[in-house]
Amino acid sequence: MERSVEGCTASALFAGFRALGLFSNDIPHVVRFSSLKRRFYVTTCVGKSFHTYDVQKLSLVSVSNSVPQDICCMAADGRLVFAAYGNIFSAFARNKEAPAVDVVAVGLMSGQVIIHNIKFDETLMKFRQDWGPITSISFRTDGHPIMAAGSPCGHIGLWDLEDKKLINQMRNAHSTAIAGLTFLHREPLLVTNGADNALRIWIFDGPTGEGRLLRFRMGHSAPLTRIRYYGQNGQQILSASLINKKRVKRKGLQNTMSVRLPPITKFAAEEARESDWDGIIACHQGKLSCSTWNYQRSTIGAYFLKPKELKTDDITATVMDITSCGNFAIIGLSSGTVDVYNMQSGIHRGSFGKDQAHKGSIRGVAVDGLNQLIITAGSEGLLKFWNFKNKSLIHSMSLDSSPNMMLLHRDRSNISLYSVVSLRPLPTDYVPSVVMLPGTCQTQDIDIPEENVEPSDEMIEYDSPEQLNEQLVTLSLLPESRWKNLLNLDVIKKKNKPKEPPKVPKSAPFFIPTVPGLVPRYATSEQNNDPQQSKVVNLGILAQKSDFCLKLEEGLINNKYEAPLNLLKEMGPSGIEIELRNLSPDYGGSIEVMQSFLKMIEMMLDRKRDFELAQAYLALFLKLHLKILPSEPVLLEEMTKLSSQVEESWINLQSLFNQSMCVLNYIKSALL
Repeated sequence: MERSVEGCTASALFAGFRALGLFSNDIPHVVRFSSLKRRFYVTTCVGKSFHTYDVQKLSLVSVSNSVPQDICCMAADGRLVFAAYGNIFSAFARNKEAPAVDVVAVGLMSGQVIIHNIKFDETLMKFRQDWGPITSISFRTDGHPIMAAGSPCGHIGLWDLEDKKLINQMRNAHSTAIAGLTFLHREPLLVTNGADNALRIWIFDGPTGEGRLLRFRMGHSAPLTRIRYYGQNGQQILSASLINKKRVKRKGLQNTMSVRLPPITKFAAEEARESDWDGIIACHQGKLSCSTWNYQRSTIGAYFLKPKELKTDDITATVMDITSCGNFAIIGLSSGTVDVYNMQSGIHRGSFGKDQAHKGSIRGVAVDGLNQLIITAGSEGLLKFWNFKNKSLIHSMSLDSSPNMMLLHRDRSNISLYSVVSLRPLPTDYVPSVVMLPGTCQTQDIDIPEENVEPSDEMIEYDSPEQLNEQLVTLSLLPESRWKNLLNLDVIKKKNKPKEPPKVPKSAPFFIPTVPGLVPRYATSEQNNDPQQSKVVNLGILAQKSDFCLKLEEGLINNKYEAPLNLLKEMGPSGIEIELRNLSPDYGGSIEVMQSFLKMIEMMLDRKRDFELAQAYLALFLKLHLKILPSEPVLLEEMTKLSSQVEESWINLQSLFNQSMCVLNYIKSALL
């Protein structure tokens, strides 16, 4: 789905974030030195913007704003970086420190390098390399009179300016022409970049002055063939392109023999057992065997998976998939065969179908999340469903045309499942527009006026109701502290009770009692204490009815109990206990009020709302008034109705719990 705002088209489901894997192009880099931080920084061009990296760790420091056209040249002075695009120069605030001011080197198209002193206008020496034109030049400034020169074939020549000879060669420093190379000031470090989308730092610490690779940032330099996320957190991405893997060493090859692999066309990955064995499998262009790879070690795996009986060069691997458990790999061949392999041992575990699964080439293969079904698609236009365990055919269906690829979405990870997305049918004359690819700039250049973005009438936020369905048991939104400890309040109070009660100092009463008689005499403490006089006061006579009690009395008349229930929801555990205790006639309540409370519980269970509150309130009520209930016929009748209602609710829930537990136990213990 798309929407248009003043000619700018955007998608309601997808939005570009940023481009990954871009580090350099064919424009020479620029090195600058920060005197404040005492660090070197290298700037590389990536199209319409440039990146700045910290040389110490080659970490990305900043990304410039995009310019209207591709940058064709960069330069820098003491405080600015200049970028040229078209016929315009733009200056960016960057610092750089140029050590040699008298002697310059000039590289020619013929491959000749001329060292010239511009102060005295004198040519000092000349060199010539056999690799074509000179693409870049730099001098070492750490005490070694060495000059480096780049070439179009990716080689770098190192020349001794004192002995005037070639002392070393760095062959294949880049797979394309050396766009730029710079020695860091007073450091044995050489920074190079090329059109192969690579930025490299070389260190010269060897005895003969040769350089070795210290750090690098490299991306794809050819079109991508496949890209996918790795893992469930969305932080890792695997990608393959048409670039050849130069030389890989595989475990088990005799004499550490090197092999050359064709480009990867498709691959599958699963992280379930990545710490135990290889979790990535890839098929190569025009090759029968599929290679395995290890993500944690970032190396090629231990096996090349292929059937032993096939030795022809005409059959190639076309598609593959890995089970969600990470134990098996399913590979489809151009001959129509679908094979199963064990990822741990690399052993062939059988094939689907008698001779072959399809009459044509396998165009797609997928395994469901429970290892129950294998789905295959062939070029002859058939889609087949197989049993994973016994490899028998379950169902086959014909497609309208020959399929090109197939993908099973196990994760089910669309944004429309987790947020509001407005979907409406498009008109018949709708023409989709072209969406630009994301760039590396942190801020986009297109400014959309905020007042012109009008919300759609269909984008209405969905408010979830308090109860989705009347037949569903619904819990309240109250925290557990409001109801979970209602039956344990006496234990909590006992634990929180102080060891000794606070001592109150004795004080004389305001009116001193006297003994009756003709002669007034003050009463002693022994005479004032009458052992026959009870100190218990009947609170039922003096207690004032609470709002909760009054609302329960109104409920008996109008049969509405939302008001007393809302009062209980606002109280804490101690307040709820006091209110339920005061329902007894001994504390100011009545049998009618207790009956009304039971009717309120019946209403809560009948509506299947606030289920946990109804159970907690009823349990506390029974604990406080269990002695009174059997002696009152009215309350006994209400308790009989309530008992059958509670039992019916729990039987329904228990059956659902048992069903869910059985499914979970089967998934955990079944051999898939």
